[in-house]
Amino acid sequence: TNVAAAGAASLGTAAGSNRVLARVETSDGVKTALSSTELTLGDWAHVALVRRGPNMELYIDGGLERTTPLNGTTTAGSGAFTFSGDTATLDDIVVHGGALTAGQVADLANPSFPEALEAYYPLEGDAVDHSGNGFDGIVTGTTTETAVHGLGLGFNGTNVDDVVIADDPALRPGDNDADFTVSFWMNLQQSFTGNWRS
Repeated sequence: TNVAAAGAASLGTAAGSNRVLARVETSDGVKTALSSTELTLGDWAHVALVRRGPNMELYIDGGLERTTPLNGTTTAGSGAFTFSGDTATLDDIVVHGGALTAGQVADLANPSFPEALEAYYPLEGDAVDHSGNGFDGIVTGTTTETAVHGLGLGFNGTNVDDVVIADDPALRPGDNDADFTVSFWMNLQQSFTGNWRS
């Protein structure tokens, strides 16, 4: 599964394992962080990527897994914010225009939403943005599944199952070297075996 934001940041699972891979594009190239925890097939896990100053932080279930120096500035390109990928169900995708604290990341599992909320997708069979900012998405080819908080969207790994949110500067995490947080719940159904797509 891949959650990608305007080419600047993406979260998904690494090929050949069930570990979470975060990627952030910088002026010094693409930086990655790989979780030490492997996700258990069929179990829900909360995943978050925080860009805080010169570092990116990867969290699994509210615990910090990895901090990676970015060694460069981040500038998001234009493009759609997308959710797509291998066989998994996603729930409660949240985008914040600032770096949340470790405690705030842990609280997202409840969910509670600190300041700077840019977009919130509970994915209750649709991609309606419940933040009040109007960043609704278009759903193609997904299934509606039981999730952590009500319903979520299921992806089966084909090229026709995705959610696309039109380009908007507010949904370009990391643009102009700004801090950000992107988080979601994921229930991985099959190990990732192919290439990321976004």
